[in-house]
Amino acid sequence: MVFSRFVLLLLCLLGLGDFGDCYRPGGTGGSRSGRVTRKTKRAGHIPKHKKKFEVNDTLARSGSLYNKQSAPSQAVPPEAGGLDGLSSSSLSYSSYPALVLNADYQPLSLLPLSLWSWQEAIKAVFSGRVTVVDSYDYIIRGVGLSVPLPSVIALHDYIPEATKKAPAFTRRNVFLRDSYKCQYCSSKFPPRDLTLDHVIPRCDGGRLDWSNAVSCCKVCNGRKGCKSLKECENMGMKLRRKPVQPTMRELNAKAGKLLPRQVHETWKVYLEHSWGDDKEQ
Repeated sequence: MVFSRFVLLLLCLLGLGDFGDCYRPGGTGGSRSGRVTRKTKRAGHIPKHKKKFEVNDTLARSGSLYNKQSAPSQAVPPEAGGLDGLSSSSLSYSSYPALVLNADYQPLSLLPLSLWSWQEAIKAVFSGRVTVVDSYDYIIRGVGLSVPLPSVIALHDYIPEATKKAPAFTRRNVFLRDSYKCQYCSSKFPPRDLTLDHVIPRCDGGRLDWSNAVSCCKVCNGRKGCKSLKECENMGMKLRRKPVQPTMRELNAKAGKLLPRQVHETWKVYLEHSWGDDKEQ
């Protein structure tokens, strides 16, 4: 019994035990049976007598005391060491993603633009998967660790050119092929106001594929219904362009023209060639 108390006391002094459990009456661990028990505490639990004075410090250390109106450079950096410590400031730097380039220093994808969160970028740097090409003017700090916040990273291993592959048939790619324009009224719409229309109605055996699907606004889609193209022409509705399967290069060219021009300065050199001369959105 004396030896077991000595072992528990030694563990407590080393920070591996709980003084409260070691000296609680009624057993070595505070339980009636005399067995050593382990107290479980909720993550982030703050004792009542400490809440008044320490709650702000605790929140600041965890990174959750973040003013959304302040710039990330004003946020309190994490104090814990290693990558786990760095991850606690995710709220502070969430608006600063890293542009991901292929090994040939071309964007990995354009639509959607290849972006990684700062946590993913930092982990990729430490795992040796990427090279940091450029950084923001912010430093992520931990105990014994200072890491510049990456703004542009490049993969070490080249991913084969995606333009050699056939594009997937998706709503987004159909809208992109048609430049987000209704193929009956030629008006441009946001994606939420567009739908896919069967050129040959489904009731007549029309399939949903590249050669039979076009972007269509909700008004024109309602007017067309299950009518054939000839019936639509009699109503004054004419299909502007015959649908075909695009190449990946064609989709990338259209995607480049849709990329925003107001991006971080470190990104522009890698995106300007995709914008092209025609800046019409």
